[in-house]
Amino acid sequence: MTARLARGTPPFVVVLWLLPAVVRRLPPRTIAFALAAAVTWFFRDPDRAPEGDGLVAAADGLVLSVAQDAAGRTTVSTYLNLLDVHVTRAPCDGVVVGQDYRPGRHRRASSRPRGSRGWR
Repeated sequence: MTARLARGTPPFVVVLWLLPAVVRRLPPRTIAFALAAAVTWFFRDPDRAPEGDGLVAAADGLVLSVAQDAAGRTTVSTYLNLLDVHVTRAPCDGVVVGQDYRPGRHRRASSRPRGSRGWR
């Protein structure tokens, strides 16, 4: 398995790796190194492949709900905690044929869904 930085990783990550080289005292240098490592780890994008036939999930994390609407479209709601990979993948080839905005309420990501309000 190879790991790389996700597309769109902010350039300040490089600056964070320069800090341990500039800081001379050991405790602040250790903190700077740990901060650079943690931020780099957060922006990782590991390779994913399905085991056998199937698809790779669009996002890592805890699946909160799987729902199908009247038109036959399936919606999967996934909760990402701080330790999950924050990269959204396209699990299969496709074409976007439309996009619509539906206003919703802001809720905590870890709360359970109540209907479809706020989950867009």
